[in-house]
Amino acid sequence: MPFDVLRWVVQFLHVFSGVLWIGGGFYTLLVQLPAVLAAPAPSRGPVLAEVGPRQIRYLLRVAEVTIATGILNAILTGRLAHLSETPLWSWVIGLGFVLAVGLYVFLQTAVKPLLFRMLALGRATAGGDSGAAAQMPALVDRFRRLGYAQIGIGALIVLLMVTARFS
Repeated sequence: MPFDVLRWVVQFLHVFSGVLWIGGGFYTLLVQLPAVLAAPAPSRGPVLAEVGPRQIRYLLRVAEVTIATGILNAILTGRLAHLSETPLWSWVIGLGFVLAVGLYVFLQTAVKPLLFRMLALGRATAGGDSGAAAQMPALVDRFRRLGYAQIGIGALIVLLMVTARFS
């Protein structure tokens, strides 16, 4: 019985952190970004400087917890040891894992650097650099496109995990 409780706790943490990760991406793109853009221009930089780094840290940490508990969950359920006996589950979990790790790498290598580039340009814009201000709309558009990519990949991962759960 204690092992079952451990397995249930790990599975709950995996699902919960996954919802926080993918939901956090939705929230960032659909609520926070429009709110920052709707703020008066002089306050956008300070707001983004406060919210942006916290949000990216949050997304990265819940992504790490999701991936780690997903691996642990596959081990604890015993299904990892029987990959060849459950071909649909194997393909679904394998693809979901690859997409989750890929999305994590995408956050680290594309989204995070872009956010910090936007923060640097925001500071330069506040200092009166008109060239920096001219670059900002293109960066915001790129950030939005990266966000939509994250949402699309995240939705696919959720679909795969639901498929795995019922296979």
